[in-house]
Amino acid sequence: MADLAQYVQQLTPVFITAPTARNGVTLLQRLINSSKQMIVYGENTNFMSVVPKLVHSSVQVHNERGAEFQEARKQFLEQTTEGWTSNLWPDPQPLMMVAFEAFYKSVLVYQQCSEKYGYQRWGIKNPLNEPQMIERLRILMPKARYLFIYRNPIDVIKSAKSRKFITTTDQLKQYAAQWAGILTTVVNYGFEQVKVIKYENLINNPDPIIDQIERFAGITGIDRSVMKRKINTFAVSSELMAGSNEKGYIKPDDLSADEKKMITDIAGNVMQQFGYSV
Repeated sequence: MADLAQYVQQLTPVFITAPTARNGVTLLQRLINSSKQMIVYGENTNFMSVVPKLVHSSVQVHNERGAEFQEARKQFLEQTTEGWTSNLWPDPQPLMMVAFEAFYKSVLVYQQCSEKYGYQRWGIKNPLNEPQMIERLRILMPKARYLFIYRNPIDVIKSAKSRKFITTTDQLKQYAAQWAGILTTVVNYGFEQVKVIKYENLINNPDPIIDQIERFAGITGIDRSVMKRKINTFAVSSELMAGSNEKGYIKPDDLSADEKKMITDIAGNVMQQFGYSV
């Protein structure tokens, strides 16, 4: 597996992410895919979060509890089957290697499928559910690049409400807290492999931002006309599309004054730090 690990660590995928859904990851995906120089796939939380987290946890267990498990096995096998056995484990090292293998082979599937489709490079767009997603992936794929896009949380939550991602007050509060917490953490990382993009800058003055994206991702030829069309959903019923003039686009919901206050109470300080009025 050492050869597979080295192979994976040399790959240069581009991962597009954000503090929550509805920040603009699909727009970035469409822009990069328009270059025809790489293929950016849709969401896969198992790849982006679940498996890397399993690897991280398995390494921790092996390093921090290996000796404890060995002693527990010794007592069980040599002395008695009675006693405290919650820490009765098999050797954690093979389990750790299985976790690594699961990630590396998942990468191999993406790489081989992309080559089959005519692309040497690939990526995934997937909003973060925790900032540690980037940290874990950086260890496993040190040459990967990350485009991290954020947007005014008022607009994020309007869009999320229209898609029924938010249907309760608690969900609205959680969205605002996640936006503020993940944005602050990722920006404070300062990783050179992470390019932070403000959605409003991309919308208001796209050409220089797209130039930066091309240089950062190592591609050319992004089709600027992508910016002229809004796509924020998959095919939906005519009822949900009411009031929309474009297939694939649902207008954002309005927010009440109380809802806006909830957002600014939670995320107001961070909003001001990133140039949003409160």
